[in-house]
Amino acid sequence: MKKSCLFILVYLLQVYFTPVSGQDIITKTSLRTVCYAGKGVKNIYIPPPEEFYRKEGGATITVVYKGFNSLAKNAFQYAVDILSSLLPSNTTINIKAEFKQLSDPGVLAQASATYFIRGSAINAFDPRAYYAAPLAEKIAGKSYNGATEPDVEISINSLASWYTGTSGDTPSSMYDLVTVVLHELIHGLGFFDSYTVVDSVGTYGFYGIPVIYDKFVVNKNNIKLADTLIFPNPSGRLKSELTGNNVFFNGPVVSALNNGNGIKLFAPSVWSSGSSIAHFDEALTPSADALMTPYIDRGEAIHSPGKLARALMGEIGWINTVFIHNKLSDTEDSLEYVDLKTLIVSDTTFNSDSAGVVYSFGNQTGQDTLYLNRDAEDDTFFANIPVPEYNTVFRYSFFVKDCFNRTFRFPSASDSASVSIYIGTDTVKPVVIHTPREMIFSISPYLGITADAADNIGIDTVFLEYRLNEGSIMFAGMRKKEEESFYADIDFSSFGLQEGDTISYRITAIDKSRAGNTKTIPENGYFNIPVERVFEPSVSFSTDFSDASGRFINRGFDIITPPGFAGPALHTRHPYESPEKDFDSVEYTSVLKVPFLVDNSGVTIRYNEIVLVEPGETGSVFGSEDFYDYVIIEGSTDFGNNWFPLIDGYDSRIFPAFLNAYNSAISGMNSTYSGKQSMFQGRQFTSITSPKFSNGDTLLIRFRLFSDPYANGWGWAIDDLNIKSITTSIAPLKMNSLLIYPNPGNGIIYFAPEQDKAMGDIICSIRSISGTEIKSSVSDGLNGFVLDISDQPAGIYLIYLRNGSNISTIKYVKVD
Repeated sequence: MKKSCLFILVYLLQVYFTPVSGQDIITKTSLRTVCYAGKGVKNIYIPPPEEFYRKEGGATITVVYKGFNSLAKNAFQYAVDILSSLLPSNTTINIKAEFKQLSDPGVLAQASATYFIRGSAINAFDPRAYYAAPLAEKIAGKSYNGATEPDVEISINSLASWYTGTSGDTPSSMYDLVTVVLHELIHGLGFFDSYTVVDSVGTYGFYGIPVIYDKFVVNKNNIKLADTLIFPNPSGRLKSELTGNNVFFNGPVVSALNNGNGIKLFAPSVWSSGSSIAHFDEALTPSADALMTPYIDRGEAIHSPGKLARALMGEIGWINTVFIHNKLSDTEDSLEYVDLKTLIVSDTTFNSDSAGVVYSFGNQTGQDTLYLNRDAEDDTFFANIPVPEYNTVFRYSFFVKDCFNRTFRFPSASDSASVSIYIGTDTVKPVVIHTPREMIFSISPYLGITADAADNIGIDTVFLEYRLNEGSIMFAGMRKKEEESFYADIDFSSFGLQEGDTISYRITAIDKSRAGNTKTIPENGYFNIPVERVFEPSVSFSTDFSDASGRFINRGFDIITPPGFAGPALHTRHPYESPEKDFDSVEYTSVLKVPFLVDNSGVTIRYNEIVLVEPGETGSVFGSEDFYDYVIIEGSTDFGNNWFPLIDGYDSRIFPAFLNAYNSAISGMNSTYSGKQSMFQGRQFTSITSPKFSNGDTLLIRFRLFSDPYANGWGWAIDDLNIKSITTSIAPLKMNSLLIYPNPGNGIIYFAPEQDKAMGDIICSIRSISGTEIKSSVSDGLNGFVLDISDQPAGIYLIYLRNGSNISTIKYVKVD
């Protein structure tokens, strides 16, 4: 079906994308747009676009509201519904919205994208530009920050005089909330620049690379301001243009939809951060397109983006064309032809006669071009290219032109970028990535090991070699969990693990080549995991850390007395580390080796602490994108295989004195303030997490510091620790009127029927975690009985009970 060259947004079924890492993604920026309160009155009403009234689907936009009353929330949602009607029906955008007092009373609202991705990482039209989160996700067809994390953050000034109706009949004394929200929503989709003026120079970009909006900003002579041959970055010449009141937005889409003209931008002589360049010119923009001007006046109700804003959005990528193509892989087959096939999907029309492939073989210096054939049945494009010889490299890339004469490429990394495959004998070894566990507890029944394994022609087998101490080598196959991810659970329940033991292992992957290329990690020796002891379970624990030696397993923590402190306490490294690469992280942990007997009432934890870790953004909450470094106390009921929060993570904002101290000594991005004995603050909380605890559970507790990239501080210190189970006496487990106790225990297990409740014959079997029977008994159900497995190693066992047709199984924990 043909489409006209209008702003028609179509959902992209899928799109090939490359992994994102390093400087491909930017997560912490100061880029924000602001909408200023106009000082005048402008009584106009521009109704929503016709798509809004058709109610034919639209995007899914989820908003998390904070601080909004019902009227303000309804107005915000009305603006969301307008925008949704213009976007593809299968587009998903998450928005975090706050209704709060802003520091500048003249600002009605502000918006920002939560991250940016370089175009080369998502096969965008311009590989040398960064794309804001919602636009990047639309182009790539996937989310890069999780299904529930916000892509856009919007703050509305609660002090403004707001009209919260949706009729457009805005009083002359009030600002129309729908208008301002729609304004900021469109900014969040990528309608903003990265230009700024600092003193006497103008500059832009991340690491010198512009955002996509920047690439279409031109001067009166239609010369791009991002052309560094004419306007060096940074430079005084660039500042002169940015503040010269003669700047335009122009490109092939805008020109085609605006009668060959660009759009004049707001470029006042005095630079206005978050406003200059990011808005249309206030004076020259027609009322129907005035939503995206820098000021919204009282009485002004504009409920439509307008033609110019929609053209601009199309220019930066909301009108896009992509190749849906499964990249070819290396092969050892003797091919006569390479069969290429791709689907081309566009938000507009494209010239099918312009679709082609550029290719080359081996050491060929030039490239050949072949135009693609179109399969009328499935609307795909294809080509059959003869292979000149075996043991050769084949390189290819696709191209096509849309109705705006823009050339889209796959891959888009550069004009000369290509997909490369090898046709011939494979000698490439697999790639194996694995992060070994730091320890295993002696009581743990198994060791779970995961690894990622990939290869150019595919993985055939992944397996483990392992041993306990200097014992015999054993083998275990690793099963595929998901694409390129493999796992194995090694059963140690019969080994009698003890503190001081070492589990050694290595991982081998074999590919599908005829030669069976092999990769083993580590290349020499083994990964070694120490076995740590767990003490007898208790219902309470307290220490001032003068007597805590051997009670904690520390990684990045230590029990020390730093200079100026009165005595020992649990300290992280000072300062703690922070990585220098996006998406990397550093974690320190300290595990208390004393487990706690709990039921679903939980535990109370009391301690003194100093927390000098990087604070998140004002108002950010644990788990959100703008909550940075944190400390947290966690629990585990399966001896360290899985951990869950006993309390939400927190940072220096937990006490004002900590935050003030952290911010009082900033050098670069780090805080150099050092903690002092006098700074300790008391803290107490009760963790009642019924879904996580059940009667008779054994709870391990650990302290963890998490550090994200680029900024750090002094760290965390803990003293005078007191932990107590709320229930000081754990009731026996009851199964079918049979009481079983104690659990955990030393291996002597008591079974007692409740008083006056005859049960009939009871068959009981105790088995290892792997299913091997250790002890069994048959009881008449009238009298209690005892089973003794005290001679068995510490660990987890399974108790099977049969009483007539009733069959039950419980977990039993034996401790030393």
